[in-house]
Amino acid sequence: MSDALMNSYERLGVSFVRGEGSYIFNDADERFLDCATGGGVSTFGHAHPHLTKTLKDQADRLWHMCNEYESRDQVQLAERLCTASFADAATFGSTEAEAIESAIKLALAFHASQRDDARFRIISFKGSDHGPSLAVPSGPARTDLTNMTADAFDIVAADDEAGLTKLMGNETAAILVEPIQGDAGVNVMKPDFLRLLRKLCDEHGALLIFDETESGMGRTGRLFAHQWADVEPDIMAIARGLGGGYPLSACLATEKVAKSMKPHLHGSTYGNSPLAMAVGNAVMDLVSAPELLDHIVAVADQFRCGLFPMKAKFPDLFERVKGSGLMLGIELAFPATQFVKICLENQLLCAVSPGNIVRLLPPLTISSDEVSEALEKLEAALTASAEVSQ
Repeated sequence: MSDALMNSYERLGVSFVRGEGSYIFNDADERFLDCATGGGVSTFGHAHPHLTKTLKDQADRLWHMCNEYESRDQVQLAERLCTASFADAATFGSTEAEAIESAIKLALAFHASQRDDARFRIISFKGSDHGPSLAVPSGPARTDLTNMTADAFDIVAADDEAGLTKLMGNETAAILVEPIQGDAGVNVMKPDFLRLLRKLCDEHGALLIFDETESGMGRTGRLFAHQWADVEPDIMAIARGLGGGYPLSACLATEKVAKSMKPHLHGSTYGNSPLAMAVGNAVMDLVSAPELLDHIVAVADQFRCGLFPMKAKFPDLFERVKGSGLMLGIELAFPATQFVKICLENQLLCAVSPGNIVRLLPPLTISSDEVSEALEKLEAALTASAEVSQ
């Protein structure tokens, strides 16, 4: 790695130069099956023709425009997201952190509009990752900076119902939760738990915020993961898959809450990017196709059914399968970083969570044959790991 780059990431020593569908190619033109997709970002794989053409066409027309000007594509994207969700209004940004901060600001603004300024505390859950801002407690990587994070957050374990209930009070502005905790190890929040959060918020006058920045946009076989639980939030943050690889995020809210958003409360320099809006609408074209969600459910079942025999074959290495849809986790009995490197040698890209969790976040368009190939490469990596451990 060049000394010109700060040591912000643990890089794996491979450089990629192009992609095609579910595959990505290094500078030696070797082909790798991508089951990481940049952390669940490239939801339609690499160089998808509809997304590529949309971006190129828009680049020929207009690159940037301030939020002070109206945008037909921005209005269209907002309307499409609201039609497909619980929401009545949306605001846009570029990053996960912007979406989360917009959601928190909106929650506080709502209570202020109700003349309830005493509500300023946010309840969140251990292991949550709500983006790289110091404004929120987020992930184990920032434990060294906890003295710098905002002190308005109450953190509780997701399985501590009594502790959660005790935290609810007159100062609680909102509960912020990931329906599936990705960075913490692909922990799926049970439907009954999400319903409990809705009930507690309603009883205590707080708002419910879902962070679907990773689990949204079809990743689980529904447009949003919380739709499996048949429960709706007041506010939701989405990102990653919304742009299919292009930087784009959004904060969605009900009309009751959204009307508290006023000019200058929250802004994003690139929130009205013509490039982003065009690509976001192109993603909606693809993810709105009914057959896509059916496909995701089918290939996710194929993945799961293929992983369980490996668990039986390598009981000393393979602990369990976690996750939902194409947001899967493999819990190992040894460091996941070691396994991901072995997968890389087998030309398979996987993601990793802290601890022993390998994450599988393939393109939503991955084919049945490509799933079979991924399973073969995972088994080969487990075989190599077993040989190393002997």
